[in-house]
Amino acid sequence: MTSSTPRTDSSGSLPRASGWLGTLVAAAVLGIMLCIAAFCLGGRTSLEKTLTSLIYPLGATWLLTAGWILRSLWQRQWRVAWLPSIIWCVLSVCSSALFVDPVTRYLEGQMTSFRPGQDPPLDVIVVLGGGTSSGPGRAQAGESGDRVLYAAQLYLQGHTGHLITTGEAQTVRGVQRPGPAQETVEIWTQLGIPPSDISTSPGLNTYQEMRALKPALDAHWSGRRVGLLTSATHLPRALRLAADQGLTDLIPLAADHRWVDRPKSIQECLPSAAALAQFTRCQKEFLARLVNR
Repeated sequence: MTSSTPRTDSSGSLPRASGWLGTLVAAAVLGIMLCIAAFCLGGRTSLEKTLTSLIYPLGATWLLTAGWILRSLWQRQWRVAWLPSIIWCVLSVCSSALFVDPVTRYLEGQMTSFRPGQDPPLDVIVVLGGGTSSGPGRAQAGESGDRVLYAAQLYLQGHTGHLITTGEAQTVRGVQRPGPAQETVEIWTQLGIPPSDISTSPGLNTYQEMRALKPALDAHWSGRRVGLLTSATHLPRALRLAADQGLTDLIPLAADHRWVDRPKSIQECLPSAAALAQFTRCQKEFLARLVNR
């Protein structure tokens, strides 16, 4: 009487199942080691943050990919390990603050920003659109909303006497949405800034905004101290595009800083959606430089 062995079938499903099980075990072991390290270095708070990062979709994908690599190396499947290794490296570089922070620091540190209280006041500040969004029944500060609030702060503190905001409305599927300029004006006036001290300028992107600003600034603010305020990572590109239009005397004002000088923790090495979003912003700036936009 012969007995059958359950090692495999014609489709090879058992080896594949065994491979996935090995990947899960390797990922679990790595995750436990990271949690132990986080607890030893930063206590319970660090442990909770690390565990949270690892169960989010991006962190879980990163951890499973690492488990795939470890399992492949353990089983000496060298030809299999190259693909997850590439995926893991891309995820690590693009979504880990450990790698994204230096790129952000480079972009934000290319120029010296206006120093309130030390530098002479500005006659007018141009605030590029993009720092607002439409909430239920009102305008609200968006992801880059610090530029809107910082401009209002400078005005209310007496560092400038006039504000210009850029951006225009767009029509999407037959519905016209409020533009960034309109939303910014709404926020500023609700903060107590007189409408007479606010101007608007059109444009759907930075290139168009600079083209529209050139004749307006030449006509009304020639020879005056004019500041250009936008997010710190975006400021070098904005000034470059302004110079291409002949606006070479604009004074840079940086807002919405993303890089902060702080001690590194184990969470800086783990992938996060915030770091991935910041990498995308930096990538956009470098790509714009390549195409001169």
